[in-house]
Amino acid sequence: MIGIVIVTHQHLAEALIETARMLYGKPEKVLGVPLLEGEGLEDLKEKVMKAIDNVNDGDGVLVLVDLFGGTTMNVSALIAVEREDVEIISGVNIPMLLTVLIEREDGKSLKELAKIALSAGREGIINVREKIVKKLKGVRK
Repeated sequence: MIGIVIVTHQHLAEALIETARMLYGKPEKVLGVPLLEGEGLEDLKEKVMKAIDNVNDGDGVLVLVDLFGGTTMNVSALIAVEREDVEIISGVNIPMLLTVLIEREDGKSLKELAKIALSAGREGIINVREKIVKKLKGVRK
């Protein structure tokens, strides 16, 4: 099973995992890694590498980070340069996380799962007024 590591500023990773647990059930081989105030690049790199090793059973690891260009992504990218078994997607959100949890059960490859994560993250961003509210107003008339 492909492992998942979520790397975020502060405790967002843990909150995302707890939300996924509420909606999906307890996810296996998923770890959150927070970048805490005062920590440096080496501190975070050590924590991310340890998390990757803990969830990797040979199928690879999908690393979901919060911010493109941020320290969480930069450190994860440095690790991915050294490891072919790591893919990184930035902009982690609940639709992305739930989708990869479901899709990885179907035996997708790491590269396929990374593409799915990217698509799910984008598709989960919706202007509710355009999508729903206008339709509801039409129903109420």
